[in-house]
Amino acid sequence: MAHNPKVLEGFLAFWTALDQCGLSHEDREVICMEMAVRNGCHYCVPAHLNMSEARGVDMEMITRIASGERLQGDSRAAKLQHLVQRLADTGGQLSDAELAQALEDGFDHSQLVAIVAEIAHCHFTNSFNRLAQTAPDPHFPPFPNG
Repeated sequence: MAHNPKVLEGFLAFWTALDQCGLSHEDREVICMEMAVRNGCHYCVPAHLNMSEARGVDMEMITRIASGERLQGDSRAAKLQHLVQRLADTGGQLSDAELAQALEDGFDHSQLVAIVAEIAHCHFTNSFNRLAQTAPDPHFPPFPNG
């Protein structure tokens, strides 16, 4: 990213804003892992396994997402993963019923904006790391399906 300092500056500002947007660490890691798996990012999957552990996220749950599993049940993480999948599948276009369900599931309008922003952030970082062929850091756990 250093080849374009303005993009790097914008990326760092966006990252900082996302860290203060009202989503929990677990919420952000569920989104990031779902998108990294969806986009086949060889760097971001192990990076987010590492980050999830450092942030105290439920590792059994995040490892299931990293392995391509769809979470079941009524947990916030399962609802969020399903919402992220739907937003990614539709490019953000939810039906009125789907939007009502997301609100009923406990995601307010501010959080919905943050979720879409995190998805956009993930598309950028996944694409960037794939283009740059960024090697995973040696201390990262292995990519489960890589």
